[in-house]
Amino acid sequence: MKERTILVFLLVLCGLLAGSTTFFATLHFSEKPQAPGEVSTTQQPTPTPAPEPASAPPPPETSAAPVNFNTLPSVPEVTYTVQKNDTLFSVASSLEVSADEIALANNLTDVNVIKFDQVLVIPKVDKTAKVAEITFLPNDKGIKNVTSKIGAGQDTVHKDPLKTAQVDHGGLYGLGAQDSYTLGKNDDKTADIDVKHADDTFLITVKKHEQGIWIVLKITRKFSS
Repeated sequence: MKERTILVFLLVLCGLLAGSTTFFATLHFSEKPQAPGEVSTTQQPTPTPAPEPASAPPPPETSAAPVNFNTLPSVPEVTYTVQKNDTLFSVASSLEVSADEIALANNLTDVNVIKFDQVLVIPKVDKTAKVAEITFLPNDKGIKNVTSKIGAGQDTVHKDPLKTAQVDHGGLYGLGAQDSYTLGKNDDKTADIDVKHADDTFLITVKKHEQGIWIVLKITRKFSS
């Protein structure tokens, strides 16, 4: 009887141990820890991008700044100083020159914008010859300034007719360093420089002053049609 009891006890104990092993084995595999460096597959919420700031509108287009010829050795012969209540069209009508030609000569970007006390250079238009001309007069103050710089070795431009034409046009008609300048006739007293600017052709005539420097004498715009 005693032996049977012990046998039954052992069988029950083995059954209990077998159930415990299955339980712990199940627990071990169901709670496997995530390996170091393993990427989680849990989907993260996508952040909403911040709205881009609206770009500022471009500034309104205005007319070019008035040309200052005071330091140049020659200045335009015919100019007009804008008065109160003037418009470009009223100025053009009083001077019998088209508003478009005045705007071109002064490199104005908006024919509706001129300022009080602004100095406008006025070209002379010859419709028969199909040209517009701006003539220049010697400027004693500018000549003195240039000769002083030449004496100090600070100016070599005005000893050369081509370089003088490239610099002393004063920005009229929008002329600048980006344009093509070609020296034409040159008799050491006067010289002609052909200029190609956008779709227009110009002729800048320079002359040698008694002080031995070159100065601009005339800028001629040749009509394209």
